[in-house]
Amino acid sequence: MRLRDILLTSTCALAIAASASAQTTYTTLLSGASEVPPSGSAASGTCTVVLNAAHTQISISCQFQNLVGTYSASHIHGPAPVGTNAPVKWGFLPPAAPWVFSNANHDGTVSNFVVTGITATDVTNLNNGQFYANVHSSSFPGGEIRGQVGSESVPTIKSNWGRVKALFR
Repeated sequence: MRLRDILLTSTCALAIAASASAQTTYTTLLSGASEVPPSGSAASGTCTVVLNAAHTQISISCQFQNLVGTYSASHIHGPAPVGTNAPVKWGFLPPAAPWVFSNANHDGTVSNFVVTGITATDVTNLNNGQFYANVHSSSFPGGEIRGQVGSESVPTIKSNWGRVKALFR
């Protein structure tokens, strides 16, 4: 067997093993139209939730811009399908850096918030799009912008597979 074939076989085995234990990234777009009822706000944002490979922890990062009111809180709510409200599941208020706000707290980034103790039910709900991110402001205390999390998951390991294949062409 040639060295190239041995390396290719080893790399494939590692890639298969890694994909079984890969973290998963969920993203959502935040808008006033997604609020229930719709807020009418033109503010927007994105939220990313990363589930670790062990399915026991999530990391949350959200950014937003052009809030009508000043930022007051942000949460993950659920479980709830699109168009339905639910209680707060995980809240994240900015106690200190790396929380960054500008434009008198109408724009900002809330990142590196980590939640531990994620259950199998939480993972199922994430995979089924049953959680939503919500950013609250002084003008919309019930939520100014919202987006359903988990409806579009992106397994992070797949982005590297093309690079592995390219090595052996």
